[in-house]
Amino acid sequence: MGYPRISGRNYLVCAWCWINVERFRLFFPHPSPFTPLMAKKKQKFPYLVGSKWTAQQKIDGWRHFVVVNRKNQGKWLFAEMVAACDPNVRFWLNATLLKDRSQWQAGWQSLKDIAELNELATGEF
Repeated sequence: MGYPRISGRNYLVCAWCWINVERFRLFFPHPSPFTPLMAKKKQKFPYLVGSKWTAQQKIDGWRHFVVVNRKNQGKWLFAEMVAACDPNVRFWLNATLLKDRSQWQAGWQSLKDIAELNELATGEF
């Protein structure tokens, strides 16, 4: 007796997996030599869209930005930034640059907060 096919696909499964798939409609609970591994690729920066950022230097007259879109191009990840107060100011940025604290701070920081962070970083009190 052969193993059943699932949803017209050519996956061969062991009897134990088939019973659990039919009973609970779950994916295969353990890999067998006949099933392909169905692992999802880990997404870089999963919470990037909608995040808020403060630029250390003004960009087109603005410091506060929101990520409204993301784009994967090969191994690179880009974020579309839009100024919080002016939706006409928008640009694409390599998302790894957001990790550089000398250029970007997570969240919307006030000028006072930025000055305090710069003082702490340089050691001038």
